[in-house]
Amino acid sequence: MDRGLLVVAAAPERYTLSFQAGGRVNVRADCNRGSGGYEVDSAQMKFGAIALTKMACPAGSQDADFLRMLIKASAYAIDRGDLALTLSDGVSMRFRPVP
Repeated sequence: MDRGLLVVAAAPERYTLSFQAGGRVNVRADCNRGSGGYEVDSAQMKFGAIALTKMACPAGSQDADFLRMLIKASAYAIDRGDLALTLSDGVSMRFRPVP
């Protein structure tokens, strides 16, 4: 993967994380929704298995890429109000808060 490549979700509102109490996270990956666990230790973060619906999203969906990247999360930071996840391969994901 080209680390200089910037990939932006065509519809960012369809790729979301909603952190819940007790180490749970709700995930939206385009047309699929689900939940799983996450752990935080200082600046380290990792996601456990995420159970999702198995709907076939339309052509061009980034759902599989989003999930493949999400499970590689190894660290996090809050940067100017955004959640920045660093993945085990050095790539990062950025999430903006919903107003």
